[in-house]
Formats: sequence, structure tokens, C-alpha cells
Amino acid sequence: MKSARIFWSLLLGVLTPMLFAGQIQSERNNPVIELVVHNWILPEATRSDPLSRANRQVVEAFEAAYPEIIQQRYAENYRANPETYGDHDWSNITLHTRTFAGLRVEGVESDLLAIAGGVAPDVMYLNFRRSDTYIRNGFLAPLDDYLEELPQEEWDRRVHPKTLPVIQREGPSGDVHTWALPYGGLLGKGLLYRKDRFEEAGLEFPDADWTWEDLLTASRALTDPATGRYGLRLARGSHESFHFMSFLWSAGGDFMIQNPETREWSLAYDTPEAATALAFYNQLVAEPWIDSEGIPRRGYAYRDAGGAWAKWQRGDIAMTQGYMDEEMFTVINPEVTGLAPIPKGPTGIRGSELNSRMLALYSDIKDPVVRDAAWEFIRFFGSKKASEIRTRVLVRSGMARFVNPDRLREFGYDALVRLSP
Repeated sequence: MKSARIFWSLLLGVLTPMLFAGQIQSERNNPVIELVVHNWILPEATRSDPLSRANRQVVEAFEAAYPEIIQQRYAENYRANPETYGDHDWSNITLHTRTFAGLRVEGVESDLLAIAGGVAPDVMYLNFRRSDTYIRNGFLAPLDDYLEELPQEEWDRRVHPKTLPVIQREGPSGDVHTWALPYGGLLGKGLLYRKDRFEEAGLEFPDADWTWEDLLTASRALTDPATGRYGLRLARGSHESFHFMSFLWSAGGDFMIQNPETREWSLAYDTPEAATALAFYNQLVAEPWIDSEGIPRRGYAYRDAGGAWAKWQRGDIAMTQGYMDEEMFTVINPEVTGLAPIPKGPTGIRGSELNSRMLALYSDIKDPVVRDAAWEFIRFFGSKKASEIRTRVLVRSGMARFVNPDRLREFGYDALVRLSP
């Protein structure tokens, strides 16, 4: 591990000489905090979609509010302990936020390269998939001390009970800590479909009553490989589990289970339910059939990762699985794309995925002032104020019908609730 850190540190030093971690500098005794956040959090200035503009406004509001935050929560302690926090004029502080832009290597997350090279962002982005790796390897700092000062109302607003097993768990030392805070609400995976393709084929749109048989029937009708058209997308390779898990859960099976006493995980897919799910999945991707030209074909799914998004945008793929949230509406046309739950399996139930975007502190932040600023960024980015800013920008951009109705009511847009599906 030590040699790997040295290698990546040297490589990053050569290829990205302008990278550095968050720091505090002093200009004529006036402190200037440079805070580095993950580039998935703060969108590039070239992105003009409503949600990107909203998130940039949230960050700008945080930068403007931080001098007052310092005075309210930290200045007294900073002044009393200059040996720890520096001898600065804390009444005249400035904070700048910038995104981390690190080395890109295909197949490797840039965060891991940055961590190995010692230039990781102060504010880390997490989802459920990444969380276990980052926690077990000690990449994150516990939030417990900061959370002691967080009002219960803020906690309840941000933390859905379903996220607790992810954000509160054992760390490398075996102690249980809270490692991250969610923002933006839960993400639910559902079925996206092209309304135009269904209308062309004379098929009813998918709805909450759809079953596996309905999915198979529609996939058969909407697939014509000779013209490059497919009923659905089921990726192969590293992304295949994203699609298959919904079928496994809808069949009543599971992939892994945890022993509640020993906390050990074990594989659980050697079951009749898993066999049922796999058989149906294979039917979708490999069922033999003959097209109208007499050419033998197999399956109804587009399997290649390359070009899948472009084919979906063109309408060459009729159905795909995706997360349901406001960000999705920035990249699809809701007049053309419909939303439905994952189809029910033979059990009569449907199994889908919950996920969440989360923010965390990098464990190796050197300066305590930068660490405090990083925590305050995490707190502000998912705050009521931030939610108000995002709601305002989305409403003014004509996207009120895609905003959670509760948020429309909360921030004074009651008249627009009727537009929400």
C-alpha cells in the first residue's frame, strides 16, 4: 500500500501539478479558506440545465453565508486557541469552493487515485455502492461530534430510516459511527419507457399492474435488430447486476444475507427463487426467435454498454431501468419518456432498489478549520435553505411538475401542486 501511495503521488504530481487539498491561507491576516469538493457535487460551469444551475446557486449561497456561520459557531473557540486554529482575524474570513478534478483512468474511480496520491477532496461524494469500501478502508472521518450539535429537525429532514444501516455502521476499528449524511431524498429505481415506441406498436403503456409476462410480450413486439431497435436494455459486464437484481428480488430471492448475531454476510442465491429469476432474465436476453426476414435472433435486449445512452435518446431502446429523481428530468424529455414501477414477478411482488446521494468528510483533512468548513458545507448542501433555492430555480425554469409536491407547498408554490403527477 505504501509503494502504491508513492507511485500515485508521483504520477499525480507530474500530471496534475495544480491539485492540492483544501487549505487556509492568510492575506494580511484575513483568513481565506480553500475548500475542495467532489466534482459530482458541484457541476461544471458549462452545464446549463436547471438542476446544475440550482446547485451552483446553493454553493454560492453557502460561500456568502460562511462568514456568519463562523461567527455563530466557531470564532470564539478559534480565538481562544490560536495554537490550533491559527492567529487570524476571524471577523473577516473568506471561503472559496472549488471542485476536485483529478486523474482519470478507465475502470478506476478518480477518488481512489486521489486518495492514494494524497490529493483527495475534503467533501466526499458517496452512494450506497461506494460507502462500504470507503468506510472499511478508513477513507472517511466519523461525523459523531458534529452531529451532536445538529438539531433533531435537521436530522429528521435529511435521514430516512432506510438509510441508517448504510450511514451508521462499524468502521475499521470495529466501533459504530455515523459516516455520512444523505441529501436530496431517496432514489428509487423504476422502469423508464419511450411513449412513442409503445404508440407505434399499438401497446398500452406500462403501469403499476405490469407483470413479467407483460414485459416479455412488449419486449418481443418492440424488438427489430435489423433496424437497430430493441425492446429493452440489459447491460452485460460490470453493470449487469444493476438490472438483474430487480428480477431476483421480484422473484422473492436475494443475493446476500447478514447473520444478525455474527454480522457476517453469506451468499443466498442458491434458491428456487433465484433460478426462476435467472431463467426469465435469460429468456429476455437469449430466447431464440426468427425475425420477419427469416434471420435467427436471440433475445430482445440491447447488451452493449457503448452507445446505449445514444440509442435510448434516439428511441432505439424502448425500455430501461433508471433512478427516479429530479436529476433524471434534466436529461430526458418527459413528453416522450414515461415512468412506471418495476414489473411484478411471479410472486405478485416487485423488488426494486433504494439508493441515496450522501456527503462525507475525508479522513485525512489536516487543518481543523478546513474540516469544520467541510462539515458546514455538508450541512448546508442538504439544508432547508438549499432545498428552497433548488425549488425556486426549478419552478422558474418551468419544471414545477417534477418537484416533490411537499416542497412546493413548503416554499409557497401551492398553486403548482396540481401540476405534479
